[in-house]
Amino acid sequence: GLVASLGKFISHWVWRWFPSCMLRLPATQAGFLGGLILALFYSVISGFAVPTQRALLMFLVLVFANLLRRQLTAWDALLLALFVVLLLDPLAVLSAGFCLSFTAVAVIIFISCARLRSSNFGFQFIKMQLGVFLGLMPFSLALFQQVSFGSLGANIIAMPGVCFLVTPLSLVGASLL
Repeated sequence: GLVASLGKFISHWVWRWFPSCMLRLPATQAGFLGGLILALFYSVISGFAVPTQRALLMFLVLVFANLLRRQLTAWDALLLALFVVLLLDPLAVLSAGFCLSFTAVAVIIFISCARLRSSNFGFQFIKMQLGVFLGLMPFSLALFQQVSFGSLGANIIAMPGVCFLVTPLSLVGASLL
């Protein structure tokens, strides 16, 4: 998701510098296609793990919806990604990554709904982290017979740094090599 978003942002920004190209394809759609290309590239080099498949398929659904000018909800994207992952690999449901990835995204979508939305970003972020922690707790107990309570604090501290600093800098560094 981060890689696709980064590719979308960069492609959209670069596309706007070429007005003749924007006559053929709007910058928003070019951004989605650029994000999809970068997400596909990242998926290939990461080995197409189930969480990567889920993120790629959800972004693919959003790209097609944008290109076809259709309105889809995040739930639609998640359910279509779930359908395709299970269609391609029915035994994926037995992997820990499947349960944890799809459940975490479902909790994030649920908390991001307008009914539970808060105007304070910090409060919304902590509420989302707490929701994901509680939502994944049954799977963590079932799969690993333990729950790490320290992971809640670690995610609250480390997640912004990893998402907005470490991952983008790692991708830029790897591409420069």
